Amino acid sequence: MRLEPIISCIFFLLLPLTNSCAGVAMTIQNAPAYIEGTAAGDIDIYLFNGHSITSVKISAGKFRTSHTATKGLYEVVFFTKRNFYPKAVTLKAPERPQDIKIGPLKKMKNRRRGILTGVVYKPVSGGKVSEHTGISTVYKGEKVHIAGNGVSCSAITDESGVFTIELPEGEYDIILGAGKAGKATIEKGKTTIENVQKGMVLVD
Repeated sequence: MRLEPIISCIFFLLLPLTNSCAGVAMTIQNAPAYIEGTAAGDIDIYLFNGHSITSVKISAGKFRTSHTATKGLYEVVFFTKRNFYPKAVTLKAPERPQDIKIGPLKKMKNRRRGILTGVVYKPVSGGKVSEHTGISTVYKGEKVHIAGNGVSCSAITDESGVFTIELPEGEYDIILGAGKAGKATIEKGKTTIENVQKGMVLVD
C-alpha cells in the first residue's frame, strides 16, 4: 500500500513580514444606516451577515452599501484581491459614524497557492414583529482544522473571529471541534471565503 505524504502545519493569523505593500490604505465609515469607504477598483469586497454573503460594488474608488444585519448585531466585510492576502473587518451599526482605517493588502509569498479565510460565528434568526438577521457572536481563539489534498493544518481565529490560511490548490474539508463544518475548493492565487457556523440564536 502506498501512503500519501501528510503535510502538518498550524497557522495563526497570517501577517507576512516580507513583500511590499500594494495599493493604498482602505477606509471605512461605519454609519448607523450604511457602510461606505474607499478602495482600489481591483479589490473585491464582500459583506457577510451570518446568513448570506453579498458583493459590494466599487465605483471610482468608492463604495457604499446598507447594513444587512439588524441593529446591534455583527456583520463582516472581506477585502480580497488575486495574489494578495485578504483582510476582514467585523462591525455592527453604531449609534454614531465611526471611521476605520485599513492598511493595504500584502502580496502573497507563494502565488502557486491560494487562501482560505472566513469567520467562526453564531447567527441570529427569527422574530415575530420583525425578522432579525446578523451575527450575535464571533469566536476568538477558535481552532479550525483543514484536511485534504495531503495536507492537515489548523488555523486560529483572531480577535474578530476571522481565520486565514494559505494552502496548495485542491479540495479540503473544514472541521470545527469533532464535526465537519464545510468544504472548500482552493485555487492558485485566489481567496476562498468559507464562514463556519457555531450554533444559532433563535429570537421569538
